[in-house]
Amino acid sequence: MKPLNMTDWGLLTEGEYPGVVEITDKNFKKVVITSHDAWIVVVYKDNLPVKWSEHAKRVKGSAFYGKINFDREPELVAELDADLEADDIRTGVAFIFPFGTKTSKSIKNFWPKKTRRALEAEKVAASSFKNMFERFDFQPQNMEKFNQWMIKAFYKSNPSKFPVICLTDSEDNKVPLPFLAISYYFDSHFSFGIAHRDDFPNLQRQIKQIPDPTNYPSLFIMLGKEPSQDEMKSGDFGMSFNILPYLEQKYGMAENFISLVKYLFVTNEDYRKFLPGRNPNEPEDSTEMRSVMRSLNKRISKIKRNTKQQTIHMEL
Repeated sequence: MKPLNMTDWGLLTEGEYPGVVEITDKNFKKVVITSHDAWIVVVYKDNLPVKWSEHAKRVKGSAFYGKINFDREPELVAELDADLEADDIRTGVAFIFPFGTKTSKSIKNFWPKKTRRALEAEKVAASSFKNMFERFDFQPQNMEKFNQWMIKAFYKSNPSKFPVICLTDSEDNKVPLPFLAISYYFDSHFSFGIAHRDDFPNLQRQIKQIPDPTNYPSLFIMLGKEPSQDEMKSGDFGMSFNILPYLEQKYGMAENFISLVKYLFVTNEDYRKFLPGRNPNEPEDSTEMRSVMRSLNKRISKIKRNTKQQTIHMEL
């Protein structure tokens, strides 16, 4: 299968996304504090422990990773935790800065949070996002909620949006971090819903062509089709649906932020002209999601500009 080229949509490439950024007293405020994204910043001594560098690959693009050398940045370390000592950071200590503003008094009273566990850092970062997902169980008595959600996406949004359903198998029923990050950056063109895998068969009983996901988390997009003139003349005014599943062999793991970016840009490029409710005269800027592209690129360019060559790039 031919690899997808992110530059076709004006996006910075996957290789340009930072891995772990060296944070210093000089760049801390510009890179972390003024960023709208969530940050996981690890204080370390000598070498960054592998558990953190590996976890940085997992959340790449969903949150950003930084590291602070305990010996070289004593003032910055003291600003984060004045009681932190060398013996405390043998395996690294992470400070999690929330998604959104980091300078308001209410935020500074409770953030950053501290942990020594990588997965806990991910959960804390995820908790800072606004959850924009509509939750569905696809029970027959609750399908009106689902139908109204799709109508709003197609006909009551400007521009019209694609309805995206995310499926998880998590016991805590939480929205995964990559999905939360994607929903923020693509909210202008996509509406996001979520369901647990145990509720998925309820939808399959009503929309037969939906395939079973091979892995979780997963997602699919509802492609609506309005009735033709001939169908309406015969009294058929109902909308039909095709399902666009997420294909891991084409995009990569669904838990990867950059893979999700590719999936949504391909969907918009291939199917936007068929989207129900779409204004045929919508600006080209909107049709091609250029505002999304600029937002995604801006966050990366800002880091590169303020860290110069200090970013460590890592292969996924």
